[in-house]
Amino acid sequence: MTAHIDTGSNSYFQFTPAAVDKLGLSEDVARSHESSSLGFNGNLKNHEGSVRNVTVGSISVDNPTVIFFGKGMGVDKELWDLRIGSAFMKDFAVMLDFQHGKMTLVRDATPKSGE
Repeated sequence: MTAHIDTGSNSYFQFTPAAVDKLGLSEDVARSHESSSLGFNGNLKNHEGSVRNVTVGSISVDNPTVIFFGKGMGVDKELWDLRIGSAFMKDFAVMLDFQHGKMTLVRDATPKSGE
């Protein structure tokens, strides 16, 4: 599975229609509810729900809120299956090693304002 990091997305995880088929998530989509989002291509109709688990490397998230893109919403031919947004990334320091093609996520221990 190929993931796309999108720091401009305010979602946690977003699945393409191909990923739904590949991972057998059609029952999760059926339990989801319709939602919409405003993006580069205008207003998009999606489905918001949850999946049992998403694991990225050694980081595992149980029952995360996810977006399922519908067919014909502009992501059908993307080379990625899962978009990881800033709602997930905000809890980590991100280190990019371009020479080795590696990304490392380290849980951010910095106190947030008000803590």
